[in-house]
Amino acid sequence: MRLRTALAAGATSVLLLGVGVGAAAASPGQTVTDLSAQTPEDLVATLVGDETAVSNVVYTGDALAAGTYSGFTDLGVESGIALTTGTAGEGGALLGPNSDDSTSASRGLPGDADLDAIVEGETRDASVLEFDFVPTEDNIAFSYVFGSEEYQEFVDTDYNDVFAFFVNGTNYATFDADGTNTAVAINNINHLRNTELYRDNPVDSGSFDTGLDGLTTVLGLSAPVQQGESNHIKLVIADRGDYAYDSAVLIQAGSFRSNTPPTAASQSLSTDIDTPLNITLAGTDAEGDPLTYSVLTQPENGTLSGDGPNLTFTPAEGFEGETSFTFSTNDGALDSEVATVTITVSPVVVTPTPSVTPTETATPTPTITPTPTTTATVVPPVPTTSPTWTPTPTATATTPPAPGGGLATTGADGFAPTLAIGAGLLLAAGATLLLTRRMRNSD
Repeated sequence: MRLRTALAAGATSVLLLGVGVGAAAASPGQTVTDLSAQTPEDLVATLVGDETAVSNVVYTGDALAAGTYSGFTDLGVESGIALTTGTAGEGGALLGPNSDDSTSASRGLPGDADLDAIVEGETRDASVLEFDFVPTEDNIAFSYVFGSEEYQEFVDTDYNDVFAFFVNGTNYATFDADGTNTAVAINNINHLRNTELYRDNPVDSGSFDTGLDGLTTVLGLSAPVQQGESNHIKLVIADRGDYAYDSAVLIQAGSFRSNTPPTAASQSLSTDIDTPLNITLAGTDAEGDPLTYSVLTQPENGTLSGDGPNLTFTPAEGFEGETSFTFSTNDGALDSEVATVTITVSPVVVTPTPSVTPTETATPTPTITPTPTTTATVVPPVPTTSPTWTPTPTATATTPPAPGGGLATTGADGFAPTLAIGAGLLLAAGATLLLTRRMRNSD
């Protein structure tokens, strides 16, 4: 447990290893150049770039307490400007690694009245950068990280170091805590509350390459401004309660920019009864900033699960009808308008499959109509020789017949003669042969 020793105004803690002058470096790649080697205008130019018209730049504080920095990659704000309550460069708490949990310097300077009102107490060793600027849009945004040697031992004490970012008199360095805009200060973001915004960096842990014992995640702010007119910015950090234990804020270079609110898209979706529905929330950001999605009202007759933008809606068992929920997006600084996702849960419609019942059909018995057969009768040519009649033994024939008289045969009643007509020829069936039967006289 660290012991806190009050420092008189202008005194320096024995833990302050030295006073940095000009460029300084600790961990490889890290540099800090304080205001002993550059001007406040250089800080503002690093912050806003060359395209924004700036005037009336004023720095209030110790020249060793503010400067520009680079090489702080793992903090999420790699390069930019730093304001501290002690020393920005070598010997201060900003440069890594963290080898001491009590780095402190007293500059013996007053605090800031605006910060006094925020933390409800007297602040000291304030470091203040102010300037006027003319924006080309109606909104600006910044990204920053706040850290301190006050963590974790002096959380929930009077040593509530604080940072503020005033635009036209209003502090926009705040975050939403249970629906309330809350200032960025030791007692508001730490390992006990709002922990999702806090990162711990114990001595010799190597967690983050900085000497600060604790720090916030990358925070964003957005502020409305008067487009095309002069606006005033005031960045300020200070100790609260005494002069001991350094705190710092690192503001990302070039993060000063115009910002428009993101959008959130409403949707109409459907699912079947008792069937979960996968939902992808939709939103856009004109500046390409990453978006976070927040469900504002839960659906009735069902539940949502998952993390935005990918959610799953599970309807209540047996529920049929329409339900909805609302959500918004945030680009790190601004919220979108509220969007609504409407879900229709429909009963399952069962379409019957047609059933075909075979029908027995009698096969008709075909009616066979015989095709008439034509029987040709071959009538042989008239033989050049007289036909020879060969009767049965009971028959006699006399040839040749008399001209024009036919062929005379004799025989018993029922006699069936056979007629040979020339060599190898027989009378064909069906041929007509005129026969004359003569009966013998008994006398």
